[in-house]
Amino acid sequence: MRHFYIFLVAILITSFGFGQTTVDFDNLANWNPGTTSYGNYTYTDGTFTATGVDVLRNGTATQDGFPGALGTYSVRLRNNSSTSLTMIVATGGISTFSFEVRRWDSSPATNFSVEITTDNGSSWTPSSTIDATVTDNSDWKTINGSINSGNSNVGVRIVSNGTTERLMVDNFTWSAFSASTPTVGFDSATSTENETNTTFTSANIPITVSNYDGNQIDIDVDVTGGTAEPGDYTFTSPSSLSFTADGTQNITIDINADADFDDETVELTITETSSVTGLVISQATHTVTILDDDTPPLPNIVINEILADPTGIDANGDGIVDTTDDEFVELVNNDITSVDITGYILSDALGTKHVFGSIVLPAGGSVVVFGGGTPTGISGASETASTGNLQLNNGGDTVTLEDTSSNIIATYTYGSEGGDDQSIGRNEDIFGSFVQHTTIQTNPVAASPGLYNTSGLPFSTLTWKGLVDNDWSNGANWSNGNVPTALDDVLILQVANHPTVSASTSANSIIVNPGAGLLINSVATLTFNTLTLESTSTSYSSLKQDAGFVSGTVRYNRFVNGIGSGTTEGNDLISPPLSGQNFGDFATANPSLATDVDGITKAFARFNNDTDTYNNYDTTTNAMTSIVPGQGFRAATTSGSTLQFEGAPVTSGNAIVTLGSGNFDKWNLIGNQFPAYLHLGDFLDANSAMFDTSFAGIYGYDGAAADGWTILDSNSDQDLLIAPGQGFFVAVNASGTFSFEADMTRIGNTDDFIMGRSSNNNASKAIILLSDDNSSYQTNLYFRDINTRGLDPGYDTGAHFGVANGIFTHLVENNNGIEFFNQSLPLNDLNDVVVPLGVKSPSQTQITFSLGQDSSLPGTINVYLEDIVTNTFTLLNTSDYVLTPTANLNGTGRFYLHFSDNALSTPQNSIDELSIYTNSIEKAIVIFGELPEASVAHVYDLQGREVLQRGLNTTMRTQSINVGHLSTGVYIVKVGNGSQHKSQKVILN
Repeated sequence: MRHFYIFLVAILITSFGFGQTTVDFDNLANWNPGTTSYGNYTYTDGTFTATGVDVLRNGTATQDGFPGALGTYSVRLRNNSSTSLTMIVATGGISTFSFEVRRWDSSPATNFSVEITTDNGSSWTPSSTIDATVTDNSDWKTINGSINSGNSNVGVRIVSNGTTERLMVDNFTWSAFSASTPTVGFDSATSTENETNTTFTSANIPITVSNYDGNQIDIDVDVTGGTAEPGDYTFTSPSSLSFTADGTQNITIDINADADFDDETVELTITETSSVTGLVISQATHTVTILDDDTPPLPNIVINEILADPTGIDANGDGIVDTTDDEFVELVNNDITSVDITGYILSDALGTKHVFGSIVLPAGGSVVVFGGGTPTGISGASETASTGNLQLNNGGDTVTLEDTSSNIIATYTYGSEGGDDQSIGRNEDIFGSFVQHTTIQTNPVAASPGLYNTSGLPFSTLTWKGLVDNDWSNGANWSNGNVPTALDDVLILQVANHPTVSASTSANSIIVNPGAGLLINSVATLTFNTLTLESTSTSYSSLKQDAGFVSGTVRYNRFVNGIGSGTTEGNDLISPPLSGQNFGDFATANPSLATDVDGITKAFARFNNDTDTYNNYDTTTNAMTSIVPGQGFRAATTSGSTLQFEGAPVTSGNAIVTLGSGNFDKWNLIGNQFPAYLHLGDFLDANSAMFDTSFAGIYGYDGAAADGWTILDSNSDQDLLIAPGQGFFVAVNASGTFSFEADMTRIGNTDDFIMGRSSNNNASKAIILLSDDNSSYQTNLYFRDINTRGLDPGYDTGAHFGVANGIFTHLVENNNGIEFFNQSLPLNDLNDVVVPLGVKSPSQTQITFSLGQDSSLPGTINVYLEDIVTNTFTLLNTSDYVLTPTANLNGTGRFYLHFSDNALSTPQNSIDELSIYTNSIEKAIVIFGELPEASVAHVYDLQGREVLQRGLNTTMRTQSINVGHLSTGVYIVKVGNGSQHKSQKVILN
């Protein structure tokens, strides 16, 4: 292909500073004709010269009457190698340009490139950021670009990549900023970074300030676009930088390994926040392309059923029996996503039998390849005739499926059983004599895609059916009617009606699928070579031992979140569900455990409440460290997968907890040490004396963006089940142990904390929501007869680590300063109570208060939100309260919740709404809220003697009174003025 070069090289600037030239070809006062028949023209305005173009009047190249003739003018770039449009520039610094372009006529689509020179035309580099495709001959397309020229002469040219196409150019604009103009910008417009399979890889992106020495330049860098999801990278937006002189600083974006296999982009944009006079943002955007280096896994397609000897059977429904046309092979997509099998090859021991045409198998979908004929009649399955006639060997053959890259996707070798006039397959309803091929709707794969045959067991596996009762020893419960023996492999698929081992028995291998369970009761012993318990992100298998025993190797494949794995991204809190394994063996068995760049530090960490840090294990220091059931760990895989624990199941035990010395001294990370579900109510009751009274619940990480924690306490449904191997935080009142007993365990099929949990239905509940553009937070209030306005342990539960996100409440009486996530009050308080509401939100951010739709209040109860700053009351039952605060919000004292069974008359600000509590760390009494007039705080001991008096400032919402000189004990604080007073009992520790 011939290439024709048309040069657009920008304006000549003889003085430093800002310059801009617009070439408007409609204004021809300074255009002069050339000498060729097509009309080459020169345009001069004192700063640049352009020659070698066709100037068109009314769409026609002409010299006659030019330039005086009236008409509409533009420039045509002919496909003639002798023509050129040349503009010479001598400038430095930053230059930007734009022009309009379209096709000249209806010739084919015109592709061209825009090239840039920074060395006065000695070399040219194509711009990678400009879309240089023109497909329209009626509408103009605007092209924009920029050059960081340093101190060299710069230019731009268009390279036409065709032999017949012609382009039209108009409205060329050039802006140049000289070397003395202060500039800030990215050093480049683009960069690439490999994702890698490690936990993080860091991309440093330079930003440079030039030609400047003066007041501080402040800029923000924000993520403004791209295809990457938030979990694919870690970046604080905005990231702020400051300069006072020339220099280069890096911003850092951490690239996270994710679960997909796609390349992604992150677009960053600079915004100046300091308004420095004359500053130019030379390169405002930078696009990072993340190159995914993961190898996609092979699809999980199984050979589900084979018919090699169709004697007496019309399997394909063509009305003819006993022919090789009736042979078939059924394939099932066992993945949770669809798979394109176009071009896949099905073969036997002799060679290719079928090449698949265009076909996509949905999750759980099936395709049946017949020997020939016209297949019909199998509902829900795709059907096709073999392209090479199956002709499977009745006495034994090997069936293999390969993808287009010759990877073996599935293979199965059968023997003489293939010739006994029946199909051989995985469906539990096809054992015994041949049964007409099942419809896909009754195929277990369709009901649970991704769960079927994850074991890779042979077709002879005994599958639990549980159709009669749950007795393991009843043959009717097994797929072929026989009770398993020591030679048999066992697969437990059923979620309901789990098998119960009541008498000692044996099996070769046992696999319990997610959601299914196995109960060993009485004094029975179940003996096996291997017992494998499976899980997914939302369902876990169970091994429950009431009084029985197991003998053999037990493995629990426990699902753990992946770093950057989409909706389940991030860390998990887990606890070993089996005992007897050291960390070195565990790390070796689990290559999917996320690893730091040093190759030895793993994403497997204990929480240290002396230092308030997570301490990661490494394969050198901790190789022989036992990972003990009951201990909690923060863990992560590379892309969301299972980690295999191996050892012995425990039937009872303890989790050691300590009162540390850090800011989060009372917080301990423990977990469910059983390979079965843990009953919430049983666990809370058995360990009630160990909890800190303001945090008497368990705190599970749920991955939510707002607060990240699900709190299970006495307000929760006490029959909730905690997943096997689930880690969680507890806050303790002293060092000691949490007990775990066998009677706390259950067989279940629910998720971990990711989906959230329900609350009791025996209480009225108000959910108060606070939301902004990015997040939503909540706090809960319960009303029942058994609760009080003071602290009710297990019902009044503080936020995780004692630090609420967004919104919380303080106790109505005997406020202890704790930020409560859940607060429970007497049922009668629905008629008349005022609750201090705490809010945390930055200034100038619009926030919305609302009543959650899952609230369960009586229909006559009204909930009002009072804002004492704006002196407003909002009925949250019918409307939201929207506010953009002018100052940061951080605490109680401004907002109050009023519950009433009547319409609320607008009350005046009252001293009764003050919060009075102690701060034991600062040895102070805190008075929080608005004072309507000058007031005085008096502190009395229990004998009524005044021990302290302090005047209070009406302009301050938070006031602290130092009481470090007072002895520990109970005191009465009285705050009053001429017309109002409030008394509060406090305890000094």
